[in-house]
Amino acid sequence: MLEEYGLQVCKDKCEIFHPSVEYLGYVIDVAGLHKALSKVESIVDAPAPQSISQLRSLLGQLNYYERFIPQLATLLRPLHELLCQNKAWKWTEACDTAFKKAKAALTDSEVLMHFGLSLHRVQVVEVSPY
Repeated sequence: MLEEYGLQVCKDKCEIFHPSVEYLGYVIDVAGLHKALSKVESIVDAPAPQSISQLRSLLGQLNYYERFIPQLATLLRPLHELLCQNKAWKWTEACDTAFKKAKAALTDSEVLMHFGLSLHRVQVVEVSPY
């Protein structure tokens, strides 16, 4: 059947009829799109960043899952302010709070459902001045 549409697959690399598939940090199943548990655990278990480089890495990981964390830009504002060139590195209580809240928000069990024309849809767009 795939040949009819000009597709070729390597049978050794195919997994057919599995209940879920992990791909690029996501788990895709019949319910929808989930965060991969192994990736979430690595972020949750990470210590507070000690440098700009570590902070950029953390923010990159959190931003990868931004669709699962409402108001992420607003939540991470204190951390983004540390990246300003005219600011010295100082891990404040606001930074620590934002760090802990972001980790907690990441562990929520949000699932993005598959699109369906018969389903009620709400478009959510994050607008943040940060």
